[in-house]
Amino acid sequence: AGGASQGRAAGQSLALWQEAARRTLGVSLEELLDLKDHVVVTEAPEGSFNIQELFQNSPAVQQVQEVLAELGFAEAPRAAAEGKGGGKGK
Repeated sequence: AGGASQGRAAGQSLALWQEAARRTLGVSLEELLDLKDHVVVTEAPEGSFNIQELFQNSPAVQQVQEVLAELGFAEAPRAAAEGKGGGKGK
């Protein structure tokens, strides 16, 4: 009985993975850039978190940055990292 439930779980996992892959492929970079240009930012409600603070203080982010530095990748300039940098326009 254990093997059958493991088989069902594996099948469900595969189906979920395929659905995630299909959805990911359905989103183009151009669509994301277009959405970014039309987002309206409003003041955050009381008690909400600051995503920038989360990224700056995250041990996971620190670890990734350390590994990238060890691999020879330089830190991104602050202006570009904060969305003010020289990306190509349309």
